[in-house]
Amino acid sequence: MKTILIDDNHTDLSHLGELCSKISILTVVNTFSSAIDAFTWLANNSIDLIISDVEIPNINGIEMIQHFCIGSS
Repeated sequence: MKTILIDDNHTDLSHLGELCSKISILTVVNTFSSAIDAFTWLANNSIDLIISDVEIPNINGIEMIQHFCIGSS
């Protein structure tokens, strides 16, 4: 599963990446420290899974996922 990770805390993002690397079905294709960067990247790329922190600057994780769902329909 092509996966992206989103977390504004770089240490947590690194740990999450390490955990995901141990799950054989996941392939982390990119990581982001902001939802805006993820939105921009996703405009030209497709993925299967988003793993995100809930509390990120400018938009919370739930609002971000709702935006992705609306944008993909």
